[in-house]
Amino acid sequence: QTAVLDGIVESVEEHCNEANSGVISWTVSGRDLMSLLERRIALPDPVGLRFDESLQDVFRGSAEAAIRYFCNRNAASGAVPDRRLAKFEIENSTSGTGDDFYAYRLKTLYEIVREVGQGRMTAEVRRDFKTGLLTLKVVPRREMAESVIFGVETGTVLSWKKRSHLPRRNALWAAGGGEGTDRIVVFAKSEESISTYGRFEGFLSETANVQSGGSAGAPAVTVEDVKQLLDTKAVEALRRGAATVSYSVEVREGPRTRFIADWRCGDRVSCIIGGERIVSTIDSVSIDYDAAGETVAAVIGDVERGIFASLFTRITELQKGLATEEAR
Repeated sequence: QTAVLDGIVESVEEHCNEANSGVISWTVSGRDLMSLLERRIALPDPVGLRFDESLQDVFRGSAEAAIRYFCNRNAASGAVPDRRLAKFEIENSTSGTGDDFYAYRLKTLYEIVREVGQGRMTAEVRRDFKTGLLTLKVVPRREMAESVIFGVETGTVLSWKKRSHLPRRNALWAAGGGEGTDRIVVFAKSEESISTYGRFEGFLSETANVQSGGSAGAPAVTVEDVKQLLDTKAVEALRRGAATVSYSVEVREGPRTRFIADWRCGDRVSCIIGGERIVSTIDSVSIDYDAAGETVAAVIGDVERGIFASLFTRITELQKGLATEEAR
């Protein structure tokens, strides 16, 4: 037998309506095994557990190797014994090449995996039911847009909701750790977005900081290292804060869109909505069971500005008009 779902029950709710024959019902909810990574944070010094010499834990290399590094040092064999997740290991694999710089302090491993992967890759935790071992594997995002297509005509789209919104931020300051004038600050902006929608400022606070090499083996971090990291984070924050159209689509399985067999959470898929073909990532999947059977719902991620730019024209003009009135 093959397990379709494997996760952790997080809550059980018991409900009784005494006015309706006293029937008792139970609701059980939980999440997949990746939720285990929310139980561990990246410490500055996961081995020595010292905070006086290491401001953050740092790594240089590929994104794939970085995910393995932080997860191993804070949850697997590289962690101190009482921080190791039970029967949890990191898959042995040859990591890709790269010379990127990563620095983390007190973020959950789940957040780190999503941030480092940036939609290009993710991690999966799989259970061996014979041994009970839990293995974390870093996997690239699957490009399934040509083979997995949800649509009204095929009966695989039950409902959809579209939301268009202005940018959350298009001019951003990103600051590293430290206090006052010791903090390193970089600035990034999107000229195209500012000229179209006006200026939306934001601030991003990160923990990355300059540190000298410590006697406990803490690696040195230079000013340029911190600036490089902040520049990368600022650009990514601008991308996430761009004007977008987001879809929430409720789908069901079809002959060529079977959950697990054909698509999984994190895959890039296609969806036909209002005659438009949308290609985006499945951000989350929920499965509900009741007396009527099983309902599979998937949330399609944000679609970047592009062919939808015209949707914002009237909103933008209205906003500019309001700004003019305020200035008078």
